Amino acid sequence: MTRNLTVEAVVLAHRKTSGMHRRAVLLSPEAGMIEADAFGAKRGSLTGKIGQFISGTCVLYYNPVKKTWKIEDFSPREYRSYISSSLPLIYTASFFSECIMKTYAGGGEYPRLFDIMLNALDGLSQTERRDLVIIQFLWRYLMLSGFLGEPGVCASCGRGVKGSEAMILDPMDGVLNCSGCSTDKAQHVLSPGARSYLEHTLGRNFSEAMKVGLARSAAVQLKGLLVSLVDQVTEGSLKTLGSNMI
Repeated sequence: MTRNLTVEAVVLAHRKTSGMHRRAVLLSPEAGMIEADAFGAKRGSLTGKIGQFISGTCVLYYNPVKKTWKIEDFSPREYRSYISSSLPLIYTASFFSECIMKTYAGGGEYPRLFDIMLNALDGLSQTERRDLVIIQFLWRYLMLSGFLGEPGVCASCGRGVKGSEAMILDPMDGVLNCSGCSTDKAQHVLSPGARSYLEHTLGRNFSEAMKVGLARSAAVQLKGLLVSLVDQVTEGSLKTLGSNMI
């Protein structure tokens, strides 16, 4: 393993290790999720650079003896100060980070996951569209990680679902079934409107998908379904869900 590494990265989380130092969890398209020490993050060359949700170019050093990473330098490109100005946005962005950390960065699709995370954080600048940002983040993240299949096709029988027919999510297997194949018709219903929205935004980039409207009632229902699934996937370990801010 190379001892020196220069990567693009976003700070998912950080914690204090002493008065002047921090330990940060980074997500990088090249290196995945890395926990690294930031010496002097409070008072030193890294002051003001190692903040949650900041992204930029990071210079890392790997100590093969201690088997630890150290942040040598960090050049921020996006600070996203709008997140820290709103409690709901802080919890939402923290929810995104926690999803990634609790599932070990979703299994290795780091470049695409990095892109999803940055787009979701940038999307939160449109505060009034926060629910759609949550939906698009969870939808793309769960599909990328293999926890959820595509909408419109029953995972059990392979039949295409169209028109006014709803689909049912099986949260244990992370699949969408038609009403005929589902054994749980009372809960986890993906309404026709919500299914149409997901099908319509599938294949579009994040910013384009954010331009597609969704009725308020359908958005609330779809967000609840996706949050329920990610809560199942993480075995109820997401502390941010206990805030009632998501």
